[in-house]
Amino acid sequence: MTDQLYKEEFLFHFKNQNHNRLLKSKSHFGRDVNTSCGDEVLIELSVENEIIKDVGYVSGGCIISTGAISILSDFIIGKTIEYAKALTEDEYINLLGIDLTFARKKCALVGFNALKKAIGNNEKG
Repeated sequence: MTDQLYKEEFLFHFKNQNHNRLLKSKSHFGRDVNTSCGDEVLIELSVENEIIKDVGYVSGGCIISTGAISILSDFIIGKTIEYAKALTEDEYINLLGIDLTFARKKCALVGFNALKKAIGNNEKG
């Protein structure tokens, strides 16, 4: 039944989380929690010359929050920090490629919100 609810690419990201780890060297970090259900994401960025070179995260939560942060992590590597800063909630939700109810949208946004906090939380500045 799960395969019918979620598109294959989304399920792939849930099952194959390439960036589910902490970075050895980070320049930015952020954390967000969905207090409604307990989903939580800690994200770390390695940024050099304004380019996101690597992303690591630790995620605890449902399939939506976990799959979403995996997709977001793959997507922002190679992008500028300014691009990530300008990324809108709607663009991010469209990137996920799944239909979300209001409650599930809150789950998906945990990683996005953690990213936005990370952008404003530079360890070196």
